[in-house]
Amino acid sequence: MAALAWALANWKLVAAGAAFVAVIGALAAAGITINNRAYERGYATHQAEQAVISQEKTNAANRADDAAARCALDPDCRLRDDGYRRE
Repeated sequence: MAALAWALANWKLVAAGAAFVAVIGALAAAGITINNRAYERGYATHQAEQAVISQEKTNAANRADDAAARCALDPDCRLRDDGYRRE
């Protein structure tokens, strides 16, 4: 009962404390939101970079496979000494 009487007598101080807590809460929520957005942006960038690297590796493998297939069909290429053949 004494705490209630004190709060009613000092309502301006209680209101200022409540406003302070509300401002701190709003700033914390804004900070968490900004941090989450930065993390998501960084994650999306990382995924895009990994997709580009994966596509480059796939393209290189496809070019090598196509070159090997073309060489296998061409007798001049197939019989050329590349330094790795053993007769």
